[in-house]
Amino acid sequence: MHRTLCTSAFALLFTGLMNTAPAASTLIGKQQDWGEGTPNFSPAQPLSNREGRYDHWRSIGRVSLQQGLTCSGTLIDTRYAPNGLDGPAYVLTSGHCNNLNPDIVLENVAAKGSVSFNYFFDTAEHTQSYFITNINWSTIRGQDISVVELDNTLGQLLNDGITPLKLASLPLPQGRDTLIVGAADCPGAALARRVKSSMAR
Repeated sequence: MHRTLCTSAFALLFTGLMNTAPAASTLIGKQQDWGEGTPNFSPAQPLSNREGRYDHWRSIGRVSLQQGLTCSGTLIDTRYAPNGLDGPAYVLTSGHCNNLNPDIVLENVAAKGSVSFNYFFDTAEHTQSYFITNINWSTIRGQDISVVELDNTLGQLLNDGITPLKLASLPLPQGRDTLIVGAADCPGAALARRVKSSMAR
C-alpha cells in the first residue's frame, strides 16, 4: 500500500558548506546568501523556475517508493568516487520514507519507485523522473537517513541538466543559519519550498 506523508518534508541542505551553483565561484571572499535575504523562521515560499532562476535547486526532487512514504530527496555528487560519471546516481533522502522500524537497518535492498527532479510549481510539464532500483542504506535509529540508487548513471543526469549537490565535509557550526529546500509531498502540489532558520546543535 502506497502512503503519502502530506506534511513538511524537506531535504536539509547546509548551504554554508556546499558549492551548489556555478555563480558561487564568482563570489571571491564573499559568502553566497542562497536564501536571498529570507528572514529566519519565515513561512515556506513556493519557488518559480520557468526562467531558470533556481536551476541550482533542480537536483532536489520528490522521492516516491512503493510501499513507502513520499519525501524530498537530493541528488548527491559522486563524480570523484570510483566509476565517477559512469557509476549509478544516488539520492539522499529520509530513512522514514522506506523504513519505519528503528531496529532494522536496510542495506542493499531491491526497491521500486521514482524520483522527480525539476519539481517547481511552474515547471510541472517539464518534470524529469527516474526509476529507483535499490535502497543502499536506510535507518531511523539515531538518525533519519536513506540513500537510494537510480537506474541511471550520474553522467546521464548531468547530461539532462541536473547538477548534483556536494555533501558537507564538516559539521554545521553551532548557531549557523540553515536553508531548507524541499519538494512538496502532496499529490498535485508540484512546487519547491524554502525556509531559512537558525539551528543550534
